[in-house]
Amino acid sequence: MTAPILPAPGTRLVELQLAREFGVSQAPVREALRERSSTRLVESLPPARNLRPRPLPG
Repeated sequence: MTAPILPAPGTRLVELQLAREFGVSQAPVREALRERSSTRLVESLPPARNLRPRPLPG
């Protein structure tokens, strides 16, 4: 098994695409993105639900 490739900061995260990639429904993907947003690893940008990975502090 290979390690997943992380999206670059600023890349739009699409729930449906992520769900298909991981073979799950959108609900767990949505919950995971919500959790990552609360820890500031993902940021929500306008328009609503436009989620993108945040750059890591460096």
